[in-house]
Amino acid sequence: MKCTQSFATPLFNLENAISQELIHLWKRTILDYSPSFKPTSLGHNKVLESLHQFFYWKDPVIQQIAHFCHMKLAEIIVQTSSFDQATFESLIFDYQSWVQICKDGGFLACQNFPNSSWTGFLCLDLDESSLSDKNNGTIVLHDPRVNANQHQDDANSRWKWPFELCSFQFHPKPGDLIIFPSYMRTESFTYLGNKPRMMIWFSCWVRLPDALCVMPKTHYKLREITPFIFENSGT
Repeated sequence: MKCTQSFATPLFNLENAISQELIHLWKRTILDYSPSFKPTSLGHNKVLESLHQFFYWKDPVIQQIAHFCHMKLAEIIVQTSSFDQATFESLIFDYQSWVQICKDGGFLACQNFPNSSWTGFLCLDLDESSLSDKNNGTIVLHDPRVNANQHQDDANSRWKWPFELCSFQFHPKPGDLIIFPSYMRTESFTYLGNKPRMMIWFSCWVRLPDALCVMPKTHYKLREITPFIFENSGT
């Protein structure tokens, strides 16, 4: 009897994706801009965010952050898509991107990121002691199979991986990058720490040059994909 592993969802967790030197540099640069950050409408006054064009700020350090996240996403698209190299190199990437600073007692309600294909977050700072509590500031990615668990008995509640119904929980450390499809719903449990948690979030939509652009034109293009991504992908 043949079993098909249908409806899979790709999820990428890159631990220690950047060096401590870069983390310190990126944090210092972002803190210079932090007085302009505002409370997010999805949380409360303990969660502050920058404007959502962070990747397009002209600061060279911020451009370094943008390029890093962009290149990691490009590698993922090569792994998960059927583009040939010429088509891949012609893709246009548009981003919404923002810095999020979560203070002691901050949380975020459940949400997803419509009108984009991929979403990611990069952790730059937090109170390291918060990692000892599995419920402190946990970021949850919920199972996208809506209503699949409306009836559970002793059979489907004990499915083996990769079929089990579950959510993924992350306690990101500085340098960790998580990238996932934008249809997945995510939330953040209450974060408790003497030091705020700093993360960079981004959502991306990707199109071919002749495709209709349906998103706001204020989001400019990032086209910094280099051939080595494709050549080294094993595709």
